[in-house]
Amino acid sequence: MRAFLAIEMPAEVADALCRVQALLPAGRRVPAENLHLTLAFLDEQPVHRLEALDAELQTLRAAPCMVAFDGLGQFTAARQGLIHAAVRAGPDLLALHGALGRAVRRAGIRPDRTRFHPHVTLLRGVAPGAALPGPDALPPLPGFCAGEVTLMRSQLHRQGARYAVLARYPLAGSPLG
Repeated sequence: MRAFLAIEMPAEVADALCRVQALLPAGRRVPAENLHLTLAFLDEQPVHRLEALDAELQTLRAAPCMVAFDGLGQFTAARQGLIHAAVRAGPDLLALHGALGRAVRRAGIRPDRTRFHPHVTLLRGVAPGAALPGPDALPPLPGFCAGEVTLMRSQLHRQGARYAVLARYPLAGSPLG
C-alpha cells in the first residue's frame, strides 16, 4: 500500500491556496481536498509495517505545531515541474518531522532519504522556469496550528492521485524540541 504521513490543510487554508492556484501558470491543479504538507513519504509498504507504524504513532507525544507559509517555489526535473507554497521550517515542525522519522524507522520502514523541504504542492506538470507571481501579487496565505498528523493512503490513477485517511494522530503532548 502506498502511504505517507501528512498535515491536512484546514478548509480556510485550502481555499486561500486555491485562490493562489488561479494566479499561477498552466499546469494540473491539485484539488483542494488533496492539499497537504507531507511529513514522511513511506512509498509502498506491506500492511504489517503500517500496522507497526500505527502502534508507534499511537504513543507519539508531540505538541501542536504552527504551519506558516513563506511564498511560492518551484521544483523541476525529478519532481516533474511542481509549483508549491513553501512552508517555514520552524523548530516545532522540524521536531515533529524528526519524531515521525524515528517512529517510521522503529516500525521497520526505511524513510525517504531526500532532504525535508516543507511545502504544499499546488500545480504539477509546469514547464521548468515558469514565471511565478511576486509576493505582492498573491493573496495572503493564513498560517494555522496543526493539531494532528494523518496517515494517508495514496492510489495513483490517470486523473491523479486519490487519497484516503487510514488513521489520525492528535498532537496534544509537550513540545519535542
